[in-house]
Amino acid sequence: MCKRLKRGFTLVELLTTIAVIGILASVVMVSLVTARAKGRDAQRITDLKNIEIALAAYRLENGFYPSTLDPTKKWFSNCPIAGAWGKGDLPNTGDTGWIPGLAPTFIQQLPNDPSPKTDRCYMYVSDGKNYMLQAHLTVETYTEATNPYPRPLSLTGTTCTVQFTYENTFALYTPGARCW
Repeated sequence: MCKRLKRGFTLVELLTTIAVIGILASVVMVSLVTARAKGRDAQRITDLKNIEIALAAYRLENGFYPSTLDPTKKWFSNCPIAGAWGKGDLPNTGDTGWIPGLAPTFIQQLPNDPSPKTDRCYMYVSDGKNYMLQAHLTVETYTEATNPYPRPLSLTGTTCTVQFTYENTFALYTPGARCW
C-alpha cells in the first residue's frame, strides 16, 4: 500500500493568509495617503515662502507690493472659488497672473495648489503697502493648534472689528494686513 502525500493548502490556511495580506495592505495604504497629504502641505508652505521672497524682491525694486486695489474686496487667485471676492481663475504667468507683475521677472511661474481637487487655490490681496497670501482651504495634515502659518483667528488687541473662524488655510502676511 502506497502512502499518499498531502499536497496544497487547506481552505482555512488560504483564507487566513488572504486576511493577513488584506490587513497589511490597508495599513500601508493609510500610511501612503497620509504621506501624500503631508507632502502636499509641505509643497504649499514652500510655494508660499517662494512667493514671499519674490514679493520682497518686487518691493525692493518698485518700492511697493503688486496691488489688487481694494484689499477688502479684491482677492486675486488661480481658482474659480475666488470669483466671489475678486478676480478668480487668473493665469500663473505674465503681467496678468494672479499676482500682477510678479511672474516671470521675480518668480518664473506662480504655482498651483498640488491637490488634485479643483477648488483648492492660492490667493493674494494687497493695497501696495501690505499683502496677505494664502493657500486657501487647503491644509490637510495640520490642526488649528499645529498650523505653522494660520490666518489670524482672534483679532483681540488690534483695531480690527472682524473676527475670523479657523480656516484650513496657510497664510503669510505683512503686519498691516493681519485683519484682512
